[in-house]
Amino acid sequence: MLDLSDVSADPARQENITRILDSAEKLFRHYGYSKTTVADIARDLGMSTANIYRFFASKTEIHQAVCGRMLAQSYKMAYDIRHLPISAADRLRNYVHAQYKMTLETMLDEQKVHEMVIVAIERDWH
Repeated sequence: MLDLSDVSADPARQENITRILDSAEKLFRHYGYSKTTVADIARDLGMSTANIYRFFASKTEIHQAVCGRMLAQSYKMAYDIRHLPISAADRLRNYVHAQYKMTLETMLDEQKVHEMVIVAIERDWH
């Protein structure tokens, strides 16, 4: 699995990882997880497949990182709402509304993203 302690130490490495994840997410959303290969991601970035494997051991690891980024966005949203200077009831209302909107935009409106979630569930990722 991707060692995040190495990532923050090297800005060039972080930039490459971000580019790979951005490309993978774009291709997963367009073609679906099953139909996207590591070679497709490399081609989209104009780099070799071997170079992708310098950063990620497998397509599964790329998928986990993409899902992790999506989950991190959800956590950040919850954290930000938690710290709003409003009542607990209003924070809860804001969170439920924001989570609903995020779910609609990223899960239900995009069937290919739904496929990524199903793959993650089937593989019992924690």
